[in-house]
Amino acid sequence: MTSVVVFDYGFGNVRSMMRALANLGLDVTLTSDYRSALEADGLVVPGVGAFAACMQGLQRAAGDRVIIDRLRANRPVLGVCVGEQIMFQTGEENGDAQAELDRLAKDIEADIQADLRGATGADSSARDHMPHVEAVSAGLGLIGGDVQLLDADVVPHMGWDTVQAAEGSTLLHGIEQERFYYVHSYAAMDASIVDTAAHGIDLGNTQQVSWCEYGRSRFVAVVEQGPLFATQFHPEKSAEAGAQLLRNWVGVL
Repeated sequence: MTSVVVFDYGFGNVRSMMRALANLGLDVTLTSDYRSALEADGLVVPGVGAFAACMQGLQRAAGDRVIIDRLRANRPVLGVCVGEQIMFQTGEENGDAQAELDRLAKDIEADIQADLRGATGADSSARDHMPHVEAVSAGLGLIGGDVQLLDADVVPHMGWDTVQAAEGSTLLHGIEQERFYYVHSYAAMDASIVDTAAHGIDLGNTQQVSWCEYGRSRFVAVVEQGPLFATQFHPEKSAEAGAQLLRNWVGVL
């Protein structure tokens, strides 16, 4: 049976992800144990909260070492939401803005029912435009680009939205026209290939980037490079489209 570890470092909404993966017939474990996370067929790195806090939590749990060692061995990793963002070089954040996002994220942590699929998301009247960046923190630097505050009249971006799928995308194969569930105030505005030789990692020379537009921002929705996969949206909250994306990922394990 295919084994997947959901990395437990205190900054992920893991219940829905565990259930979504288990529904695919996988052997799913929630752990921060280095050896288990290294040896599993697949590793999922979730993330909810401020960029810097997630990075600090990941480092305390040696999750950064797990990710790097897995990629060095060409073993697949999937980052989700802030778990995607920390793969980039830097991240901006604002504590007040992130606190509001965390509150809203908790409001939707109860399972999203399939009949919500295609809805526009929560009532924007409950959300004010959030203040701008106060700090910049270093990410893992595995993908070139910076995570920045969305430029939109209403932040966070919360609800169902589309993806401009990269040609030949593995994750989005067969679901290129589907909608996925987002809840975030920050996103990577670009993605590029960076030299990871210092980590002993070769992610290859091909990077596939899929996009989403919200407000005045065009941001990275999905990035795929070698064994590294990452999504800004939540596949585990995205009904059948999200389940198919996870199936597509499992297909490379």
